[in-house]
Amino acid sequence: MLLAYEGLHLDLTPAGAIEMQLIPERDAAVITPTSSFDEQQVYQFIQQFTTLSTPEDPTSSVIDLSQVEHLTTTSLKALVNFNQQRKTDPVVLAALSPAVENVIKLAGYGDYFAVYPTVEEATKAVQARQALKLPGQIINKQYQIADQLGEGRLGTALKVMDLQTQRVAALKTLPLTLGVETIDRFASQVHLLLELDHPAIARIYDCDWSQDGNYTFIVEELLSGPTLHERLSNQYERLTEDEALDIALNLTVALEYAHSRGVIHGNLRPEDIFLTADGVKLSSFGLGRLEETRNLLEAPMLFLTASHLAPEQILGQPLDARTDLYALGIILYQLFTGRLPFEGSEHEILQAHLEQPPIPPRQLNPNLSHSIEHLILKLLAKNPSDRYGSAKQARRIASGLISSGGEGHLSGQHPLVGREHQLQRLRSCWVEVQAGCGQLALITGEPGI
Repeated sequence: MLLAYEGLHLDLTPAGAIEMQLIPERDAAVITPTSSFDEQQVYQFIQQFTTLSTPEDPTSSVIDLSQVEHLTTTSLKALVNFNQQRKTDPVVLAALSPAVENVIKLAGYGDYFAVYPTVEEATKAVQARQALKLPGQIINKQYQIADQLGEGRLGTALKVMDLQTQRVAALKTLPLTLGVETIDRFASQVHLLLELDHPAIARIYDCDWSQDGNYTFIVEELLSGPTLHERLSNQYERLTEDEALDIALNLTVALEYAHSRGVIHGNLRPEDIFLTADGVKLSSFGLGRLEETRNLLEAPMLFLTASHLAPEQILGQPLDARTDLYALGIILYQLFTGRLPFEGSEHEILQAHLEQPPIPPRQLNPNLSHSIEHLILKLLAKNPSDRYGSAKQARRIASGLISSGGEGHLSGQHPLVGREHQLQRLRSCWVEVQAGCGQLALITGEPGI
């Protein structure tokens, strides 16, 4: 029995209910859950939102958490997984309480959501982001959008005209979800990126914040020509061994230069290697730093490619030159065998990088020389200390393979053919040792080649 009296207010909204409001002019849906936003409510939101948004007509979503007092880790993980599937239209959070914000931070998901203090600011940010798809828009009074080159987890890639220099360039936006610490880590190396000047590296012209403060962007040289990924995917135009060796040498040269200036690529993959009329060019330097120190077995990847990650990178350890050399080994494996060393689901690939040895390349390509196989397998060593110590060392080996037609200095069947003089000197030294005279022999060259 309920006794009513004047001034009594009843809230008949079911616990955990979700209110959804569409904002047509901003192409966004504002979702307002009440009370506890548990896993069941997250799945309810996903079902409702999926009916509104399609791949052909995507709708951005803003979740108003002003009424949510409790957010479970399980519901947060479900929301992260949904957000990862969205790729081009990530979920935006607004009006978080300090308690909810703390849950997100402690769970390590600070870089997975764009967070704004109010719903109004969040919807404006969504609108600004949508404007990037409109040709003619001008960014920071300098870069006029000509066309969209692509869109993915990392952000939007645009073809732009620099109105100050009249130069056509590529502008890449970074995810609006990235937290302050991550952006600061990237910003700390910007001055090094801007100084890179090498024929085999795409020139980086600018890196800045948009004037509305909604995103960070990079402006770099616009490259023409197919990517290595496109060439590897073309079954009718396979690369010859000489072409593959030439690509390998150019990559080691580019990495040697970048590493000598303190820059690690961190996300080396065929999609960022362009085969231009002027030769091989490598783009997207420094972006791998965005996910540095994150254990990728425990949290979903923001944009990195599982197939090309070094074991230490997967475990969240600091990146160095040897991290790029491992990814180089993956690319060489693809070049000379036509397949990746590890395949399967994303999680299976990550585990394989950590625990599973690759199939020896010569089992897949019997025509491959022992020398090239040795080069690839050394680059793919699980322990960074077992790889080449530098890109310079790898470059010298690749250069030697090219000059010797891929066979290296020694044949696998007759390792001392052509070395009779050196062998005789070693025998002479051994005779001296047996006679009690100490000898010092310095043998140079890569073992096994």
